[in-house]
Amino acid sequence: MSSVARLRLEKEISLIQSLNTDVGAIDKMWLFWFGAAGKEANDILVEAELLCRSPETWHSAEDKLYSLVDRFPSFTEAKNRLATLLFLKGMTSESAALCEEILREKPWHFGARSGAVLCYSRMGNIERASLHESKQMPRAMGEERAEWCRRHVQQIIIDNDGSCSI
Repeated sequence: MSSVARLRLEKEISLIQSLNTDVGAIDKMWLFWFGAAGKEANDILVEAELLCRSPETWHSAEDKLYSLVDRFPSFTEAKNRLATLLFLKGMTSESAALCEEILREKPWHFGARSGAVLCYSRMGNIERASLHESKQMPRAMGEERAEWCRRHVQQIIIDNDGSCSI
């Protein structure tokens, strides 16, 4: 892992840890995820997000999001926003597949986890919806959320052979 990638992962670990102590941590995490591929990608993602607000501009948003995913394949938040748009368009199985891809990359991605619950619920797959629901970040701060944060931080460290500091 490059030193830049390690620093970004350590920042993400720090944000995960703060999810149980900082009321603004969720917003900070979203900002971090939006900026993960740099300023240009962030700006395009913000444009796409605005275009997602109206069905009349969904096609433009979709084009921008697919372009981002193609240009920046590891840009998780572009995939997440695309999954959200596909869900809005009624393309539920495609949205679910993207949520699953995101969760393989970042099991702690609370947006993709919530999206997976919605997708599987809409498709009538209660077993999958329940599985994802059981893995969601607890809504309230407290011991359950603290444990959720600890589990994800520990898994990140294990997955990266202990190369990240906490």
